[in-house]
Amino acid sequence: MSLTTYPASPVDPSASFQTELNDDRLSPPQIIRSSVSPPPSSQAIQNNAAAGTPLGYANSQMPNSMLSPPTTTTTHILDRDRPNVADYVPPPADQIDNATIDELRSMLQTCLSVNAKLKSETAHHNLQYEFLSIQAMEDANRANVEHEMTRREVEVLRSAEHVRQARRELEARVDPLQIKYRELQQAHDALTKEHDELLRRFKSASRLVQQQAEEIEVLNDDREMLLNRIRENRQHFHMLCSPGGVFYGALTPKTPATSPQQHRTTPRQTPRSANRGGRHENDSSVAGFAALLQALNQDNSAPTTPTSANRPTPRVPFRQHRAAHSLSSLPATPLSRSRGNPGLLPSLDLVPQTEPAQRYGNRAGPQTPTPRKRRKSRESTISAEDENEGNARAMTLESVAAAAQSYMSSGSRLSQRRAAEEEEVFESQASQAASEMLRRDPRESFEVASSVGSRDVTPVPAEKPNKLQTKLYAPVHKAATPTNQAGNMATLPRGLKAVLTKAPTDTVILSSLRTPICRSYRGHLKDAYPEELLSIVLRATLAANPSLDPAQIHDVAVGVVLSELGGSKAARMALNHAGFPNRTSLHTVNRACASSLQSIAAVAAEIQTGMVDAGVAAGMESMTRNYGSRAIPVDVWPALKESPNRHARDCVMPMGLTSENVASRYGVSREDQDAFAVESHRRAARAQASGAFDAEIVPVHTRFQDVDKTGAPLGEMREITVTADDGVRANATLEGLAKLKPAFKPDGASTAGNSSQVSDGAAATLLMRRSTATALGLGDTIMGKFVGAVTVGCDPDEMGVGPALAVPALLGRFGIATADVQRWELNEAFASQAIYCVRELGLEGAWERGEVNPDGGAIALGHPLGATGARLASTLLHGLGRSGGEVGVVSMCVGTGMGMAGLFVRE
Repeated sequence: MSLTTYPASPVDPSASFQTELNDDRLSPPQIIRSSVSPPPSSQAIQNNAAAGTPLGYANSQMPNSMLSPPTTTTTHILDRDRPNVADYVPPPADQIDNATIDELRSMLQTCLSVNAKLKSETAHHNLQYEFLSIQAMEDANRANVEHEMTRREVEVLRSAEHVRQARRELEARVDPLQIKYRELQQAHDALTKEHDELLRRFKSASRLVQQQAEEIEVLNDDREMLLNRIRENRQHFHMLCSPGGVFYGALTPKTPATSPQQHRTTPRQTPRSANRGGRHENDSSVAGFAALLQALNQDNSAPTTPTSANRPTPRVPFRQHRAAHSLSSLPATPLSRSRGNPGLLPSLDLVPQTEPAQRYGNRAGPQTPTPRKRRKSRESTISAEDENEGNARAMTLESVAAAAQSYMSSGSRLSQRRAAEEEEVFESQASQAASEMLRRDPRESFEVASSVGSRDVTPVPAEKPNKLQTKLYAPVHKAATPTNQAGNMATLPRGLKAVLTKAPTDTVILSSLRTPICRSYRGHLKDAYPEELLSIVLRATLAANPSLDPAQIHDVAVGVVLSELGGSKAARMALNHAGFPNRTSLHTVNRACASSLQSIAAVAAEIQTGMVDAGVAAGMESMTRNYGSRAIPVDVWPALKESPNRHARDCVMPMGLTSENVASRYGVSREDQDAFAVESHRRAARAQASGAFDAEIVPVHTRFQDVDKTGAPLGEMREITVTADDGVRANATLEGLAKLKPAFKPDGASTAGNSSQVSDGAAATLLMRRSTATALGLGDTIMGKFVGAVTVGCDPDEMGVGPALAVPALLGRFGIATADVQRWELNEAFASQAIYCVRELGLEGAWERGEVNPDGGAIALGHPLGATGARLASTLLHGLGRSGGEVGVVSMCVGTGMGMAGLFVRE
């Protein structure tokens, strides 16, 4: 018995069988299994004679006989006749029993051969069946695919037919629809034009109503002012006619029984020739005397001013119009005096020559109003009868003054001696000066009134003024309005000449410094504290004025927006740390983006009112540390968030959305904004490269640690010294900015590239009264002066338009024009609002000439909220010093809907 394993392939006949003999009988030839044999068509034709193997394929087998079973047998079977399988009959049992060994072997081989042939044919048929099954499956799949393709084609044809049908139906309907569309489009265009026209008319009407309301209020204020002037003039006449007054002896009728001492209170009130009097003198003055006594003793229903010489005269402050509130700390006044009124009392022509600048004016500068009919105020405390009575009394006083002048002049003509002639000139000048004093603006000082020339243009002799003023105003000064600490009544300068004029009461600037402005989160000051930056810039302020004792600085105002507790405690600690004594006080100011400009105005107000003689206005901000809520309050009264007042809700609108509102409402395109931003970076890079910022920047020695793109720290903390702004991108291009996505809404135009940078920094400005600076020997260090500032409110959802409202109010307040300003520093919170303000103020030419932000703006340098105002003032003053300019304006928009502007003069 043998164990046989079949080869994996019949290709190698020598390896067709592996037989292990277990007995001494010969092993029969083995047959290749059909299950492991490939079909005959896949087998190569074998040359059995050449191969010399006991097993192979028949020579007669052809490659194309795929369906015929292979013929495989041993060499012994091939040498003899192979039996036909169909004709093979197994030997009977008795034959087998009687057969010899060779016969049995032959029969066994025959059986094995037949069996192998049958197995081969069976395997071939099974293989053929499998091939046929595969072919049938492929045919079925092919048929299914063809069916599916046919079905889809039918569906496509059906869909195409539906589409053609729908197209035919649409084509049938397109004509009426197009006609209707054109009609609707025309109607829409007409309605749009009508809406735009109505909107324009509405805005014009709103501006007109606002202007009229403001004019009415100003006229009411003027009326109160004029009535108050009448009261003051009446009081002045009481004082002049009282004992010791100018008119007391001159206007008292003579009586025959009185001595010369009774009708002459002073030795130089009446010409000496009056002692020789005659009837002519008495006749010419009796009527005037009687009229004067009647007017002075008349009971007037209007409230009068006390005549006591010890009591100050009450004043009614002149209120400004509602759209702009002065921050200059100077009392506002109208123009000096009326024009063309020959009488003693300016009863008619007292309307100011220029109205205050309108709130929504299109251009800066003073505007001459159209004369309007005056309207009576319901709030007036004096009736029309009081006005008529005051006018009548004024006419009486005019006649009295004329009689007094004639009286004194007639006496001088009779004098023959030189001394009498000198006294005549003196007394004539006294009468004229008194008349001028009565016609003066009540808010002018007596010194100003006394400097006005006489009505007959007679020059005042050089040797007489002191004597004349002592004679006229000695009793008047006793009851004059008290002056401020500086010694003179502060008045608001109007006109370029007045703004440029130097006065002892000016608020001058001795130094204006700042730290570098660096990007938040990644810039070189990201690891510094805001109070650290404040301490550095305060110490630098003292170092810049080494001859100034820190104790001379009485107060410090710090603008800050985001710091904890308003920054008051940390700022006070920084003040002491910088070397200021405990007697120097401090307070913080928060007007959002204008905080440090507000601090400048606050210190200037303290100086003008005499509260302090010198102070520092500063600002600090670290947006890296305190900008977590994006400057939007988190814990606020819920009712405000749902207020029915839209403006109340808009106060917490993100600033980026207000920028988008300005761009969409006023037609500022994305391309214009990107171009403006590129120019800002270009100008800042040029100024930085030329060293323009070196004089205003204080180096900061601090700590710094690198961070990756996610803000994670890299490396070790190290010490660095920061000397320059690090937000300027000299390589900024329009193409690069155009690739940036909108930052605030998907279809917006404001991006990170055309908006101001979130920044860290601090700044400080040293202010002092000019007289104080001169007394301390610091007059040579004065670099300029602060003239005043104005704030104006606007809609919170377009807060960026604030400068377009504040600048005209500022220029109108001080009576200067846009052309008088040599440099403008407009904060670039967003390119959209900056472009709008430049256009609205008519500064396109100034921008092209490099007069507006010539050294770049907040888009390139950065916008540390609390320090921006002082930073702009520092850049403005140093820039005017380099260019030789004199007048400059700083302005910025303010969150929640405001604008602020400040006027500076470089010396």
